[in-house]
Amino acid sequence: MLETIKSLEEDAAILATATATPNLDETLSLAIIHLNIGLLCMRDPKPDKLATSEKYFKSTIDSLHGHEKNRKVILISLIAFNAWYIVSQKTKNTENCYKQLKGALKVYMEYTKGDYLEPIDIVSSICTEDEKTSTPQKSYLDRLHVATIEGLVFLNNSESNFSQSMHSFETYIHIVLKEEIGHREEFSPSEHANWILASFHLSKYFIDYSRFAEAKHHLTAATYMRDKYNKMKISPQDQIQERNEKIEKIKSESVKTWIHYGFVLLRLSVEKLRIFTFPGLRKVLEPYATKVTDKYVTCYDDAYTLFKKVKEWIETREKVEDINEKGKLRLRLSRMYGYLAFFEDREDMIETHQTRFELLNNFITNTEKKELQKDTLLSIYLQMAVINVMRLDMFDEDMKYNNENLSEDQAERLKQLAAQVNTYFVMALNTHSSLIQG
Repeated sequence: MLETIKSLEEDAAILATATATPNLDETLSLAIIHLNIGLLCMRDPKPDKLATSEKYFKSTIDSLHGHEKNRKVILISLIAFNAWYIVSQKTKNTENCYKQLKGALKVYMEYTKGDYLEPIDIVSSICTEDEKTSTPQKSYLDRLHVATIEGLVFLNNSESNFSQSMHSFETYIHIVLKEEIGHREEFSPSEHANWILASFHLSKYFIDYSRFAEAKHHLTAATYMRDKYNKMKISPQDQIQERNEKIEKIKSESVKTWIHYGFVLLRLSVEKLRIFTFPGLRKVLEPYATKVTDKYVTCYDDAYTLFKKVKEWIETREKVEDINEKGKLRLRLSRMYGYLAFFEDREDMIETHQTRFELLNNFITNTEKKELQKDTLLSIYLQMAVINVMRLDMFDEDMKYNNENLSEDQAERLKQLAAQVNTYFVMALNTHSSLIQG
């Protein structure tokens, strides 16, 4: 590789001094050599090689600046921007990651504005053997754009500082997905799988910004495409194995995203209604409620339908997860019971919180504590303590409301609940101390 780089650098030096005012073809030749040096250097994880690759990607982009609308130039520019983004990821330079992806997005949107000519792929005829492609040029342009979008989605999900700057990017992802699904019958198995995963990924974005209509639409489309993908016939054997691995990944992503959708929707519904409603009277008032169109859940029947479906997804996921992930799923299911209780009558509410406690207690009783990560164990103990605080509070409130004196049985029950609150808070504190000490 070193010999190849040295040879390319010598070619670049000759070209750079050949003429004082190079024409576009000469500029392109030099840009492609610089691009290839950058692509070769970025394979080496050493800091000096990564720095060298960045230098040559910058040179490529700078030399072609202002010519990106030229059909000979666009592919080279996009490759350089996307490659520089990958190097910036390796060097953990998040600001530059965003800068390069934004640059790639800008030149792509400018080039594809209105009717545009199919790009000319002069890269493959000159670039190193590993970088050659037989992909049709227009399709290659789209693939480079999808790579840009995937990078932006990754940044948006992992870097909260950039979330507010990236609200518009889901539009571009949707446009790409919408255009591609029109050609779904032409998809290769790999393209089919990538489309499904991208749609699930976009659904998470919509969920996180409370855009449930769009989230559900993309989830439904991805689920439909998933079922078609599962039925695809494929050969040879190595591709069958790869497809089976993709099926498992898609299945996992599908269930996780649907759980996330149901959980967030029900949680936000409770938060939305908590301020302006009468807890404990929802089922009584329901027959008198005006039927309204609302993206949030507003009545017990809708809440229970959503809860039941999420519960099924969680139980499906529990069958294939390790013990720590099962613990996290139990926590999420317990919280779902808590959100459902918000829509229930007082008597049902008390019973539901009892179910929540038993759900976690059964899990923790039948699990080796050392198999659980300490942060998961801490969350379970805290939730068990809080559930008992809520049960204790409702018990006390009911006694005061009914103006009753405590019987011996009730006094004993109150004492047991108070002891459980203390026990689980102490266990949570001990686990927290252990977590801090490492």
